[in-house]
Amino acid sequence: MRTFLYNLDTGERGAFRDGPYLVDGRPGVLPSNMVEITVVEEDSPRFDYETQEIRRTDELDLVNKEWRITYQVVNLTPEQIEARKPRWDECTPLQLRLAMLEFGLDPDGISLMIDAMTDPLEKKKAFIAWEYAVTIKKNHYLVQYFAAELRLSPAQVDAIFEFANTID
Repeated sequence: MRTFLYNLDTGERGAFRDGPYLVDGRPGVLPSNMVEITVVEEDSPRFDYETQEIRRTDELDLVNKEWRITYQVVNLTPEQIEARKPRWDECTPLQLRLAMLEFGLDPDGISLMIDAMTDPLEKKKAFIAWEYAVTIKKNHYLVQYFAAELRLSPAQVDAIFEFANTID
């Protein structure tokens, strides 16, 4: 049984504790402005994370000296469901380079491809993007160019970005 002390004058709640308020192993006498509240919490229901969420409600019942915690399963809107789907369309440069290694691709190969570019402006843009990007987007034209040069299928690029997003 979890309980806490509640100040009737200020509405302040004390810390939760396991068991009743005791002084020297016996029930303690409380000032008239304090009551001991018992926490009554229902089990959290099962739900589908992809399409639902749990809403928690806390209710103070001073008559019965209970703090009731209840849960409700709520269906998500289509927009909320879409927002929860994992996004593998971008990653950090570190994640991409480590994922490339896992797929047997040497990230230095990208630097070599950049060095082989003949247009000086495009070469400089590619170098800046490869070395200084904060995120790398899967649909960026340079990523698509490098994927084509490496003869990677769209499914392989997807797999690399998906794996990259598992790296912290």
